[in-house]
Formats: sequence, C-alpha cells, structure tokens
Amino acid sequence: MTMQKQMPLAPNRLDLNYQPMWQPDVVLIGSCLALLLFGLVMIASAGIDVSEQLFGVPYHFVLRHGIYMLIGAFGGLMVSVVPAAVWQRHSAFFLLAGFLLLCWCCFQASDKRLRVHVAGSIWGRSAFSRLNWPRLV
Repeated sequence: MTMQKQMPLAPNRLDLNYQPMWQPDVVLIGSCLALLLFGLVMIASAGIDVSEQLFGVPYHFVLRHGIYMLIGAFGGLMVSVVPAAVWQRHSAFFLLAGFLLLCWCCFQASDKRLRVHVAGSIWGRSAFSRLNWPRLV
C-alpha cells in the first residue's frame, strides 16, 4: 500500500510558484485615492467660509462630501463584485436606462411656467435654459 500525499487546505504562501487569484491594481487605487483626497481638499478650502455663513458649521460641505465619497466607494465595491458577463449580458438595458435617466434629469422643470406633468413626474426644460441654450428644446 502506497501513501498518497494529501493536498493542504490552504495554499502555501512560501511556495515560489504561488500566485493569488486576485491582485489589486495599485496604480489605479492610488490614483483614485489621490483624486478623492484632492477633491476633498478643494471642497474644504472653497466651502469653509460659505458653509460658516449659511449653516454656522465650517465643515458642513466637507462632511457631506465625505458621506457621498463613502456611498460611492460602497457602490463601487458592490459593482466590482458582479461578474463581467452579467454586465455584458445586460449592457443594452443599462445603456437605455442611462439615457432615460439622463433625459429625465435634463428635463426636470424648476420654473412653474415650464412644467409639464407626465406620468407622475414633472418635466420641463430647466436644465437647458440654465445652460443658456437657444430655443432648441
């Protein structure tokens, strides 16, 4: 009877041929963190006086921006868990949904004279009028 060598449950990290299943892109993560911190510093330096005057708290906009950064990071982590095949399979739907959301955001009316009620939503041309576009819409 010969003895068979049992496979270890966990890979041996001292093995020179060991390669992990996933390696993070350090340059991409570092660039994203640098941009996030740069934006946070910009919000902090530009918004301290304004938030002090409006809210009485000098770091109001910084806290809001930090919360939005955390929500975005959590959303990015959730999106990165989904396999690429799922994104490719449903890409046409996501493209159409993105265009519809873009149109919905651009045609939201803030001026009461331009409002049109459609399917429970208020539509208008406020985004285009804020951009000072000529009467294309």
